[in-house]
Amino acid sequence: MYVAAQNNPAKNVGAGLEPVVDHSNGTTFQAFVSNALSGRISAISQATKSPEPFDVNHDQNGVFDGPINFTPYAACQ
Repeated sequence: MYVAAQNNPAKNVGAGLEPVVDHSNGTTFQAFVSNALSGRISAISQATKSPEPFDVNHDQNGVFDGPINFTPYAACQ
């Protein structure tokens, strides 16, 4: 979820800060940063709080990867 959110330019924090270099006035700068980042920070924060949709036995596409190999790390049957 986090990677998908960061890959979206509308939610990427770095992409939102790039235009800041044009602002030299402190008040304008502060207002711009606040407006540019508030939605992005909220989106990224929500993406990190969302549970991943698959358990440890499945990949991001829902494909079963097999059982977990606990200690003593024997081959899975």
